[in-house]
Amino acid sequence: MPAPPSGDVTAVVRLKHGEPELQRGAPEGQLASIDLPTYSAQLGYPLMTGAYGQLASETPAPAEMPVAFPKPSTDEGTHLSYSLQWFAFGVLMFVGFGYAARQQARNAAIDAEDQDEPELDGAVHSAVQAARRQPAPPRKRKKATAEEEEDALLDAQGY
Repeated sequence: MPAPPSGDVTAVVRLKHGEPELQRGAPEGQLASIDLPTYSAQLGYPLMTGAYGQLASETPAPAEMPVAFPKPSTDEGTHLSYSLQWFAFGVLMFVGFGYAARQQARNAAIDAEDQDEPELDGAVHSAVQAARRQPAPPRKRKKATAEEEEDALLDAQGY
């Protein structure tokens, strides 16, 4: 912190209202917000709590200015991956919507074919129509699982 200039100094300030008290802490020697009544209690002497001044200029100018805090980084960093992730979700939404629309159109076409053709006691007219309407049966396992083998051994022993 530079030493203050000697003699009379004229300061031009912009008055601002005090800020509300925040429910979080701040590092040692810093304030989380400019809550004037709380700051006055911390200092131990009275302050004017109606407003505070933000320095606009001072005459004579100090020989050495305080060092300003560095500005925060504005690069994308890890946020770039999140933006790409959400972009992919947006693309997948359109793909999913297209797939759902295609399935809906396909089902509507099958229903229209069913209404156009006369029904013969619930019999299916061709193998193609049967395959279109009935899902394929699940495949059977060729090899027994470890649990099934264990059950077979216990059954053979009479348990």
